[in-house]
Amino acid sequence: MAGGAIRLHSRSFFFGDDNDSDQNKGVPNPNSGKTRKLRGSQRGEKGATAILTTENVIEIKRMLKQGIWERKFIANRFGVKPCTIDAIRNGQNWSHI
Repeated sequence: MAGGAIRLHSRSFFFGDDNDSDQNKGVPNPNSGKTRKLRGSQRGEKGATAILTTENVIEIKRMLKQGIWERKFIANRFGVKPCTIDAIRNGQNWSHI
């Protein structure tokens, strides 16, 4: 098969090709390091699985900036996991706030 495609049950999974066909919209290319934005995804508290509100994130960022609060304490206070606090601190989550 051409272009590095592997055929499994009539579906192609592309490795190394940057294929922009309609079939692959919203699907990350494992070798490109890029992901495409899925249609209909929401940012912040409008997301379907959001636990935090914008006000919560502002408070979390304020607490992180002070540097006296442990991430476990902040996570417990807002009902999230410590890795969520790390992602906010590192700009991986809620970077638009």
